[in-house]
Amino acid sequence: MMTLTHKILGDQKRLFLWLLRYLRILGLAPFVDVEGNCKKSFVYQGLSSSIHTISSALTLVFLLTKPASSSSEIYEYLNNYWDQALSIVMVTCSWHFLMSSTKLLSIVRFLNRSKASPLPVDWITYVIIGVNVITLVYAPIYNINMGEKFSFNLVLIANLSALFSLNFFLALFLSIVMKLFTCELANLTDARLTSASPSSENTVKDIYPCENLNERKTRFREDNNATRCQTIPEWKKMISVKKPNSLYRIKKKLISCNRTAGLIHSQFSVVILALLAYQQLNMVLLVLYALYDSSPTHFWSLLLFTVPSALKLWLILDSQSGYIEVCQEGVHRAKTLIAEVGGLGPRYAQVVWQLRGILAELERMPRFTILGFFELGRHCLLAIGSVVLTYVIIAVQFTTSNNPVTCKPFNCNCSLC
Repeated sequence: MMTLTHKILGDQKRLFLWLLRYLRILGLAPFVDVEGNCKKSFVYQGLSSSIHTISSALTLVFLLTKPASSSSEIYEYLNNYWDQALSIVMVTCSWHFLMSSTKLLSIVRFLNRSKASPLPVDWITYVIIGVNVITLVYAPIYNINMGEKFSFNLVLIANLSALFSLNFFLALFLSIVMKLFTCELANLTDARLTSASPSSENTVKDIYPCENLNERKTRFREDNNATRCQTIPEWKKMISVKKPNSLYRIKKKLISCNRTAGLIHSQFSVVILALLAYQQLNMVLLVLYALYDSSPTHFWSLLLFTVPSALKLWLILDSQSGYIEVCQEGVHRAKTLIAEVGGLGPRYAQVVWQLRGILAELERMPRFTILGFFELGRHCLLAIGSVVLTYVIIAVQFTTSNNPVTCKPFNCNCSLC
């Protein structure tokens, strides 16, 4: 099974293309492939808007026809309105994704132009995909068995299933996009911005490509003695700029990476905020279940939906880890090169200036912030746990405050009474 899945999905780039096709089916990526170039189609844009208008109308009907909860228990109340919360969250995410499809198009074009070799899909991603696919198959079957089996109800269930699948695939899409973007950024910082020797001979060779070894040694000696300083010929500069590993091209590509990182964060910021809020609701339901519910049927249903939620939460929080690590490593490499090349003499002042520009671009790489409120990362797991615990304490206190307190009369047996 794992081998078959690996042949279908392959590396991260192929998985990215599969997810992009699925987003096209859901009407979230109104793009067409024209001679290998991804372009926006206004026809698909109109069809996507129509699809989401119908989906929003079906969601509104589902919200209005949902029977009200007859229990005042906080757990029963949340459990009854769980699917309604999911519908509202995912409709909001889908409209935001569709309205910002121009940013998504720029991200897709950048990833398609990437020359970095994508990594294979790891086994953790395979496990997450498998668990969520099982849940996606079980969800409509469970809803059909619980509801009335007539045609309009099946349409509502199909719409809810599409929104539920979008809940997972958006988190997976963010994770794969960040991994591909990190591969491109690592290709710049690792392969092209590396000091091959303590004398930085390879780096300087890219700036002076037409000198032989003896001329270079003579120039190093002159620079160290500071006897004279000659101007670099313009034709050597032009040859250096045209080389794929030149510092000028590295800085230009880093500027493009900086712009793309900002687009990714802007595209997914609202979506991740909504998904994190929904995942916190699932966590609260899980804790409240352990306090109030003992039905084995509810346990397996809740477990089947809670485990994928926890895996999706990990996908979201872990999506920035590799990106931040590569940025920090790139800053370290750039500082090392500046120190090494700067020690070769005043002749390389222009090289040091270019390296400082690269360092500035690496330090300006944006961090993923949720609407500017907080930075996304693994450290958010502790904050989410604290928020969930606070919600649970409030829910328990609210439930116990509604229960009438029965006071028994106090009987005194002392001799004074």
